[in-house]
Amino acid sequence: NSTIVICTCDTNYIQAGEGTGTSITCTDPCQNNGGCPEHSYCTHALNSTIVICTCDTNYIQGGEGTGTSITCTDPCQNNGGCPEHSYCTHALNSTIVICTCDTNYIQAGEGTGTSITCTDPCQNNGGCPEHSYCTHALNSTIVICTCDTNYIQAGEGTGTSITCTDPCQNNGGCPEHSYCTHALNSTIVICTCDTNYIQAGEGTGTSITCTDPCDKNGNCPANSYCTHAQNSTVVICTCDTNYIQGGQGTGINITCTGMTSI
Repeated sequence: NSTIVICTCDTNYIQAGEGTGTSITCTDPCQNNGGCPEHSYCTHALNSTIVICTCDTNYIQGGEGTGTSITCTDPCQNNGGCPEHSYCTHALNSTIVICTCDTNYIQAGEGTGTSITCTDPCQNNGGCPEHSYCTHALNSTIVICTCDTNYIQAGEGTGTSITCTDPCQNNGGCPEHSYCTHALNSTIVICTCDTNYIQAGEGTGTSITCTDPCDKNGNCPANSYCTHAQNSTVVICTCDTNYIQGGQGTGINITCTGMTSI
């Protein structure tokens, strides 16, 4: 008969150490998580020391088998496949990806998966009218329409219902025989008389007057009539057909003398 003690670990513990005596160690296979990767946990069968690694419920398991070579990936790695201008989230105990557009983008499409679209509110100028541009606040999808600097803005608010009018529409209110212009980045109307009209009045606004140089016969003397070239305000005085023209030039200083009957 022998009194030598033989120690044997339980079937679900790993035996280590020299021999079979009392110096052996019996280690749980899941000690130090059994060598399973981050974001996973270790288990083993009741009568086995084979480690089974299982990813946490909100991580996606990959790799072959259930050993320590598995991988556990956050569903939102690489933004989870969500489209540009969106961010990925998922429920605490789920791997289902939820895509949400950034706060200044408009979300469209069915559901909240990777097939959603995120559109800039100012795409296609945001529906703002001609001669305006679209902007929106940093964290908002509300479109703000602003007329170009040389157009007059009208209408309520700053939405797509505003109107942008050329200051020179309807000749800008300039008087007859004048034309309207304005500086490239200004809505201030500049009225300029046509080249064959005399401009008067203060400034260059709508209060100017444009007078025909031959108004009141252009100050030509009696027995004459006034004309001027098509693109000129220089008065030409011409004596009536039965009067003899005298004096220098063709201006208002000419004289018109009646012809003496013979």
